[in-house]
Amino acid sequence: SSPMAAAAAAVAAVAVFEALAQEALWNRSGSLDPDMVGHLVVGALKCAEKANVQLSPGLASAVGGRATQAYERLRGPSRPPVGCLGEEFQRFVEGVCDSAGVGDAGLRKAIGEAVVANLDLAIPALGGREAARRLSLKMHDAPPCRK
Repeated sequence: SSPMAAAAAAVAAVAVFEALAQEALWNRSGSLDPDMVGHLVVGALKCAEKANVQLSPGLASAVGGRATQAYERLRGPSRPPVGCLGEEFQRFVEGVCDSAGVGDAGLRKAIGEAVVANLDLAIPALGGREAARRLSLKMHDAPPCRK
């Protein structure tokens, strides 16, 4: 169903995003094995099944495999700049939706856009560590907030 596809896509996208972000922020290229990211996604979806969320048979494995491939393609020193990273995530999420059985291309695209819009892709993108550092310095230098 579409809600389950959107949930599976969000789980997978957040897992890949977090793996890429930790790599960028800690400047530890290749610090995670791609299979580890895939296993994380499979584990999260299996937990959802234990909470009585009905997933189609094999969906967790298919989505985990897609997460493994996405992280493997996007990690390391050759990670793309933010615009290209957004396009890559869009294709990745649409692929997850396809695996989940969403036949309508417009709906797959809408789910992909919604998921990507909720990720701060500037952090794991090329130059993300520097962008996060600049933001942190601005926040540190800002005057205290008052109510």
